Amino acid sequence: MASARLKLPHVLGIPIFVDLSWFFVAALIGWSLAAGVFPALLPGMPRPVYLWMAVAGTLGLFVCVLLHELAHSVVARAFGMRINGITLFVFGGVAEIADEPGKPSHEFLVAIAGPAASGVIALACWAVSQPLPVLGGWPAAATTLAYLGQLNAYLALFNLVPAFPLDGGRALRAALWRLRGDYAWATHVSAACGDLFGLFLIALGFWNTATGDVMGGLWGVVIGMFLRNAAASGYRDMQVRTVLGGMRVADVMTPDPIFVSPQAVVGDFLTRYVYRYHHRSFPVVWDGRVMGVVGIPQVATLTPDEWAATPVRDIMVPCGELDFIAADAGVVDALRRLGEAGRHRLWVLDHGRLVGVLAARDLMVLASLATDLPALARHGGTAPSARDASSPPHFTGPNPLDIHT
Repeated sequence: MASARLKLPHVLGIPIFVDLSWFFVAALIGWSLAAGVFPALLPGMPRPVYLWMAVAGTLGLFVCVLLHELAHSVVARAFGMRINGITLFVFGGVAEIADEPGKPSHEFLVAIAGPAASGVIALACWAVSQPLPVLGGWPAAATTLAYLGQLNAYLALFNLVPAFPLDGGRALRAALWRLRGDYAWATHVSAACGDLFGLFLIALGFWNTATGDVMGGLWGVVIGMFLRNAAASGYRDMQVRTVLGGMRVADVMTPDPIFVSPQAVVGDFLTRYVYRYHHRSFPVVWDGRVMGVVGIPQVATLTPDEWAATPVRDIMVPCGELDFIAADAGVVDALRRLGEAGRHRLWVLDHGRLVGVLAARDLMVLASLATDLPALARHGGTAPSARDASSPPHFTGPNPLDIHT
């Protein structure tokens, strides 16, 4: 996820993040619980009790969605898939699984793990809530737990809808993949189901809005639009992986990039490189090894009087591991690296020596060409290998706000 987010402690070795959009939704959920839901379920309680119930319900929802995504992640990791993290955001949660499953059975088990976890949580909340009023006279706790149980039951059922990228859509893809042995076709069909379900939610949202449920209707429209976009994005990602999966970085890189010596002074760098080649930045290389990058932003930190005496090595920005990729790496790996690291280009190395540069804009052109070849993508056959695959994230949605508006 590319937006601003807060990093929490790891759980079971998995990074946990909270997108800033979640706090807005959490506040809205808390207000809805305190002002409408809990007073209707348990009338006659003091207002502070409703506030504490709302806080407990909101935090409980946070934990329940996190457990749902952890279930996906733990099962995926058991099958050897890499987990980049879990993020809670405006529409619920997302498990960022870096690899596609190698078998239909793996896909199916990873997909149903989340709804299964939500179902278990629903049963546990219901079981604990039943004896509380009798044993301890704690109606507020019992009501809150019962409500969380109901919420998790809805969450499990919604995610089982066979519409990609929901868990049910992934289970559908696994079944179709097993049936015909064609991963691309299975993705195409399940994504089409996701698109249709998104249209249904949008139409239902407009109907609800027209009949007086403005908040619930608008939320349904937003969720429908989100699901349609996610389904289309998942299918495009599959097309890119299918068409570009066999390509290596060495096949698409720009070879022998222009580089600068660390001993060159800034004045010579401007006249011999920037003004001649019209690039904004250049690698700084010594004995075939990339030391860093220098460009206009670094030169701008100096006054013109300093250009003639300042060597490039004094103003260059050192390169880190995320700036490099091997020449024999897959193009899909490069796309993922650029997205995760937020880079606009990667330096290509062969046995530690600079042999080329891979620009994000060039890969975007390749990706666009891939999506213009739908027939080739749909007949791609089996799933990409784990090395070249990057799975669209597992969503937990919709955000349970729509259940009690």
